[in-house]
Amino acid sequence: MSGAAVLIVPVSVYLVKRLGARRAFILAGMLSAISTAFMPMAAYSGVSAFIIARIGQGIPLAFNLPIIGSITSGWSTVKYSGIFMAIASGFVQLAPVFTMPMAGIVCTSSLGWPMVYYIHAAVTILLFTLWAIFYKDSPQRQPLVTKKELDVITFGKSPPISRQRAPILAMFTSPAVWAIWLTVFANFAGMQLFVIFMPVYMHKILGLPLKTASILAALPPLSQMFIKLLAVYLSDHVKFFSSTSLTSKLRLFNSISSLGGGLLLLILAFIPTSNLLWSLIFLIISSSMLGFNTSGVFRSTSLVAKQHAYLVTGVIQFIYCFVLLTMPFAIDALAATRPNNDWSMVFVIIAFLLTFTNIFFCAFGKGSPAPWTGITISKSINKVQPAQISTISGAA
Repeated sequence: MSGAAVLIVPVSVYLVKRLGARRAFILAGMLSAISTAFMPMAAYSGVSAFIIARIGQGIPLAFNLPIIGSITSGWSTVKYSGIFMAIASGFVQLAPVFTMPMAGIVCTSSLGWPMVYYIHAAVTILLFTLWAIFYKDSPQRQPLVTKKELDVITFGKSPPISRQRAPILAMFTSPAVWAIWLTVFANFAGMQLFVIFMPVYMHKILGLPLKTASILAALPPLSQMFIKLLAVYLSDHVKFFSSTSLTSKLRLFNSISSLGGGLLLLILAFIPTSNLLWSLIFLIISSSMLGFNTSGVFRSTSLVAKQHAYLVTGVIQFIYCFVLLTMPFAIDALAATRPNNDWSMVFVIIAFLLTFTNIFFCAFGKGSPAPWTGITISKSINKVQPAQISTISGAA
């Protein structure tokens, strides 16, 4: 599934640019729903059919972050881009909150495991139908948006720069962009540990019954979602943070996320698995700390790349799929080297990655538009303004 997504990421970025977020995401959503609905039949039909269905499920995964980058650039206000990104990227946390308990309950009931796929297919069709009805690629094209709302959305934004080519070379040689990519790699490793692998850890390592583990596994992503929204509120409304420069604020919140989550994971590595209560407490708290990254590295993406955010998020989507693809093998390899399939080394390595990438982000991460966006910030009126075309360097 994630392997197919890795390969299709460049295509997803092209389709989002060519077709627009609305039509590209409708295609992805319908493919996801059809593939999910056919999964039980494919499983009974043989390995080839099962692989094809899984590929069909994996391809839409490549569209998520490029779509978020596109709609954030078009629909978010300058001031509240952080909370917009937090809510738009909340699928990472909210999906497991629905899936883990539901799958555990359904699989252990008389309905059987195929019903899990049918329920997900039905929910997918419903949500993407609503998307097709209400979403437009720009607020100007949505008739439900009033003139006052449109003024708020577009305030402080620069008009499109005509015939500007995508600055591929400049983007790939930008330290601020590499700070984003390296940091999200470590963050995704930490988030996938909590979001995807917690039922396995709670069931096989901590010894909880499967149904109980599935329900409790929803707590880390749920707490992470709450912290994401809290972090955005603190960043935008608390006076101490409001008086801090945007770049310093991003680095501060990213440090709270990475260093806080890393330290707690390090402590968790040395807690005996027989101590169930403290293991669960540190799992939930360390997962929650990663929620602060929304006001750190993920907010930096839209601020640095601006109208080219879909390109940066396209690479982020590739990183996300790569982590999904490699994490099971990495965890198996690391746990296999420890007595009793111990996961302590997994926690230690992710803590190291979070710490190292945070140092890099604090050195090079930015909260202002990169020169290759053609956008500057006017300090006198605190508005985003278009720069002259001649100032754009490194366009490819």
